[in-house]
Amino acid sequence: MLEARRILRLTESAALATRRVASGEAGTITLGFTAASGYSFLPSLLLQRASHAPNIDVALKEMVSTEQVESLVTGRIDIGLLRPPIARSEFTTLKVTEERLVAALPVGDPRLSEATLTLKHFDRQPLIMYAADGARYFHDMLTGLFDAAGATPIAIQSLSQIHSMLALVRAGIGAALVPEAAQQLHFDDVHFRPLETEPVAPVELFAAWRSDNDNPALATFLDLLRPQSLEDLEALAEAH
Repeated sequence: MLEARRILRLTESAALATRRVASGEAGTITLGFTAASGYSFLPSLLLQRASHAPNIDVALKEMVSTEQVESLVTGRIDIGLLRPPIARSEFTTLKVTEERLVAALPVGDPRLSEATLTLKHFDRQPLIMYAADGARYFHDMLTGLFDAAGATPIAIQSLSQIHSMLALVRAGIGAALVPEAAQQLHFDDVHFRPLETEPVAPVELFAAWRSDNDNPALATFLDLLRPQSLEDLEALAEAH
């Protein structure tokens, strides 16, 4: 009798789990993300998942944006958190956040006396730049911003990872312009100043997924993706 009840409970539990998966209440989402999105947006997104969709597991894949596009096409990931442009007709996209740039300056930099900097402060000055082959989005964005401002910095190093750029700033090699979320990396002897740009918040992050993705958990997970300011993200993280 006890064995029969145990089997009945297991059968009911399995049936419930199956219904949850079919309805999208449970399941697994494979999520691609860029390293920079892991500074702020991704942690807050995972906190929301834990609160609002606890039965959905998330498998994380760190990838550059171009690799995410390829992985979406082949079905290796369900959703990508990536940088524009995303020119694929089979994708649906949603801008999930945008943020400002800040100047990362080493100890002793005379620009630390300024409360806010402009791009003109970097004209003909040494700058740790983004590599065109490994950080195309940031490279092209900064190049366009400097061109529009009529400023020409001197690129002394070109790197693809923001944490590596901040390490060089800490070493006194030069300054760098990074997304404001990078301040959360807390490098010693690296000081940040707000940077005036047009547009005000030029760093964009998009979610992208295949329009024909039939993963039942996708719709539930997409409900967690809403445009948020960096202030909203930080408030959510502090609340936890």
